[in-house]
Amino acid sequence: MSVIENAELDSVATTFSGGGEIRYIAAAAQLAPGDFSVNAADIFATYAHARDTGHPRMEGIRRATEAYVVDEPNPLKRLQADVIINAQYMAQVSGDQNRMQEALKSDPRNEQLQDESLRMKRQLVRYNHAVRDLIANSDGKLRAHELKNWLEKGSNGNTAWAERTVSGVAAEVAAAAAIDEIPTVSVQFASVEEDLRGVDLKVIPGDGRPAINVDVKVGGNRPLDNLGVRERNGQRVYEVGLESRWMDGFYLDASGRRSLQGQIETILG
Repeated sequence: MSVIENAELDSVATTFSGGGEIRYIAAAAQLAPGDFSVNAADIFATYAHARDTGHPRMEGIRRATEAYVVDEPNPLKRLQADVIINAQYMAQVSGDQNRMQEALKSDPRNEQLQDESLRMKRQLVRYNHAVRDLIANSDGKLRAHELKNWLEKGSNGNTAWAERTVSGVAAEVAAAAAIDEIPTVSVQFASVEEDLRGVDLKVIPGDGRPAINVDVKVGGNRPLDNLGVRERNGQRVYEVGLESRWMDGFYLDASGRRSLQGQIETILG
């Protein structure tokens, strides 16, 4: 079964502290630098072979799924393949969901549109969480530009979608790593259902106080305005801001880490 389609993941919040799930820690240790690149090249070579022998793209996708998801023993390489192979479909879902949101603006009471929009949004969140888990558990063996190129190629050249996906998920991973440096807290990535309610991270104080819900906002090269506390579906969500110039691949530079850690410490009081 595709990791991205596994409904059991809906209620799982991945713990960042300690590097993630044990199965992924072991999987990353088994990989050499360059293994992700080789895996991606093999997937795209499978597509090309299917095309060159007169088969449609879907046959290439079927063959790649069989070889690099179903039969792959390493969970991280399997997750990488799942992300690449699903890229074309998810880019299409993203476009459809945007159009659905526009339709809802003119017909906000249409329950069929609401249900369909939520279904597509849940698919997108699951996919983004798969990308997130791949990045967070790759042990530094994955590069942002490589991942963007794979999603662009996998989506049949949808550059804008690939850039949005990687930059958005990278900000969450970078924020989690920076917050995890604060000695008095631990941090978790949100589950799918929490993400649907506008939560990216859960910051857990070490003194027993309740966890706080965090929504990571990324602006241009200037501080974000109008950050604050929002009530979303009965939950209090604290917005924190990152500037895009602070991002260095999947990490924040020293200025970004200091700013974000200061914002979290202010929220915690």
